[in-house]
Amino acid sequence: MYKDRDLFDFELTFEDPAAGKFDDVLVRYNSSKDSKAGIVRIQAKHRQPTLNDNSNRDQQKSKTNETISDADLLTTKKKQKQPFSISMYFESFLGIDKPKSAETRKYIICTNKTLDKSVSILTRVNLEDSCIPSIMRDIHATFYCVKKEKSLDTILKGVAVGKGYTGKDGLGIIQAFYDNFILACGSANETMLYNIVMKLLMQLVDFQHISTYEKMHVCMFEAINRGPKSLKPSDVTKMFKLSESGYLLEYFRIDTKKHVESLRVKYFDPKLNSTVLEETNLFQFLKTTKPGTHWYYSSCGTDVSILVIEQIVNLANYEMVLFDHSAHKESDVLNDLCAGISAARNHCVNEVNNFPRQVITIITQGKLFKTDNYTQLATEYDMKFIIVMHITKDEKTFDDKTIDSFCVGDLTEDTRNQLFVKSVNRFTTSVSFRKVVNLSDPLPYVYDLLESNEKRSKSLHKTRYEEIRQWYVGRRFGLYDEDSTADDSNYRLESSSEDEDEDDDHDNDDVF
Repeated sequence: MYKDRDLFDFELTFEDPAAGKFDDVLVRYNSSKDSKAGIVRIQAKHRQPTLNDNSNRDQQKSKTNETISDADLLTTKKKQKQPFSISMYFESFLGIDKPKSAETRKYIICTNKTLDKSVSILTRVNLEDSCIPSIMRDIHATFYCVKKEKSLDTILKGVAVGKGYTGKDGLGIIQAFYDNFILACGSANETMLYNIVMKLLMQLVDFQHISTYEKMHVCMFEAINRGPKSLKPSDVTKMFKLSESGYLLEYFRIDTKKHVESLRVKYFDPKLNSTVLEETNLFQFLKTTKPGTHWYYSSCGTDVSILVIEQIVNLANYEMVLFDHSAHKESDVLNDLCAGISAARNHCVNEVNNFPRQVITIITQGKLFKTDNYTQLATEYDMKFIIVMHITKDEKTFDDKTIDSFCVGDLTEDTRNQLFVKSVNRFTTSVSFRKVVNLSDPLPYVYDLLESNEKRSKSLHKTRYEEIRQWYVGRRFGLYDEDSTADDSNYRLESSSEDEDEDDDHDNDDVF
């Protein structure tokens, strides 16, 4: 139906309380081709296998493929479950049909069971001149209407009289039922229907076919549990867009997690005390309820800043979503991502109490949108943006109030201990971080020191070292104390000749 939405407008209602025995699906449509309006009420009576797992396949098959007989159609027993009793549906028809309505009205019982070959009160019908094929073409059912037959006529007249329809009124209402009641038999089973739906979704949605299918199921189950639920083409479009935007959001969430994990491997992870994080400008920005943009200036570099920002964001009960501006300069991906977050939030907030709030952290490499553009996006989608800006040493000094700066003393105790076991190594010469790093030292200094430790000077080539190794004196450096004597352990040299029997590979030695 959605695929043919250009031909007619429609509205679906599940579990319509005013539809009697035809309450599963109500379809209201307006045809743009011939300006006809109509209602189709559908009741599903699908048979599912009920035998236990010990049943053999032949029994299972015969049970599933039970047929519908004349006796099933003509029964008037009300105390027993009779899913195909025509008189039962006629009685419901009398209570809901509106003969004076200008709308076309159809009442359909849909089942995957087939008719017994001996059935005489139904005849096959061609519905190509109605809207029914557009609604039900893909379920592969065969359509039947009721034939005028004496025994059935007698039953229906009795039901009509019981409801106050006599004479011409009774005959007229029975004829209206004959004209509009349809039995759709042999429709696709559950597996076939799933494959049909997935094939249709692949034509309508670029990705997230399974999640879209599941959302439609949820919509129907909500109607069963909570009451009637209606869908218009615009609602279906929103559902499709939600699936696509949900895919985009999930892509960025996964990419963010992978990127942060890679940074933890590449860099020393600066775990900071929560009390320090709570005093940052960024934390105060996140605690406000208003949308907006925060420019995060840092001299630690973009990558390390991201590790810090993630801690602050998590502490404020947000989830960080990274967006690399340089990778999407000429596209509307940021706008689409905001729309995806907004749609997911609006759709899920009532279903999942702990649905995370997202804050987009934008990695900058060069030119950005104008500030007004970010402000407009943030306001439109009720979002918060964090824009990471790296300050180089030759740039102007920013107002201290705009910069969240940290020192070694701000690190957690465990993190400081991890830092202090490190050392600066040059072959057999080693300097402990504990001796050269103070609690008051800023983190940029620490990362510069760590980076310099990774970069080997060209003058310290390993081949050159091997040539002079027998004369080279390994050293261990500590802080010099002016009050100490010459033989103080804080300042001494040790000869590498004493270690001649040790492993030849001194390049990785950690000497403290």
